Amino acid sequence: DLQDARDPEELLEKELLRMVHYDALANPVVAKKVKKHIPPLEDVDPEALEEAKRLLRKQVEDDYARSNHYVRSPAGAFELADYTKYCAERDDVDRDIIFLPNPPRYLLSKTASHGERLAAARHAFEVGRNHMTVETERAAKLENRVQILSGGYMSRSESLLTKLRELHEAITESTAELACFQNLQQNEMLALKQRLEMQMADVATQESRESALQQDYKKLQMDLEDVMEAQAKQREARLAKLRKRGGMRPEEAEAEAKAVAQAMEVDAATPEAPPAEPKAAEPKADEAVEEEDDDDDLDEDL
Repeated sequence: DLQDARDPEELLEKELLRMVHYDALANPVVAKKVKKHIPPLEDVDPEALEEAKRLLRKQVEDDYARSNHYVRSPAGAFELADYTKYCAERDDVDRDIIFLPNPPRYLLSKTASHGERLAAARHAFEVGRNHMTVETERAAKLENRVQILSGGYMSRSESLLTKLRELHEAITESTAELACFQNLQQNEMLALKQRLEMQMADVATQESRESALQQDYKKLQMDLEDVMEAQAKQREARLAKLRKRGGMRPEEAEAEAKAVAQAMEVDAATPEAPPAEPKAAEPKADEAVEEEDDDDDLDEDL
């Protein structure tokens, strides 16, 4: 009964318990059947509620004013002056307070005995281990669910990673080959000028040699023509002498023509070896010898 309680904090706790109990029955978290009989809330005078709100607000403001961590803003609200300092002092206070499980209560660490401190430490250890176990199971379930949901993505990512590695290796090899070929191209371009100069020099040498050979051939050909022309004139002169002396039979003229033609063919077949030029002092002697030979031939014919 609220009337029997004397401590204000106890009154607040009991009223809070009744409100939570009423909300749990009237609006359950899990969909269940609402109980037919729900204890009604006590009707409170609105003026009394306003007075209670005023008193609570005044008490909170007094607590803020007595605290060294809050300052009043220009709007009239209280704000933390130094959040870091406030957190550090709050942690110090939390370390000074220990929780005893049996019976459940809070004590100051300074006033607790050694056994109570040991029990509080064991309880904190058990709470931490249980929390770790729960979180581990939850993480395992989440991991299984993630594997189920992302199994296809993981397999595809592995295949794509394999292809990516292969492409990276191929690109690396191609880059190395490209660098080698570029270096080879640079070396070839440097040697190309020298090779072209050597080839041009060889071509010029060959052209000059061929030109000299052509000139030599032309000179030899002209010498051959001169020799053949001189031989033809000599034969014509011989035939003319023979005709003047006693005439020639047709058979002899035909044989002589064949001999002249054969001699001309032999001379044409050997153009590289031009005949030696006759000496300047010997033409008369040759003509005399030829005249004697012609006379002998005529005597034999007669």
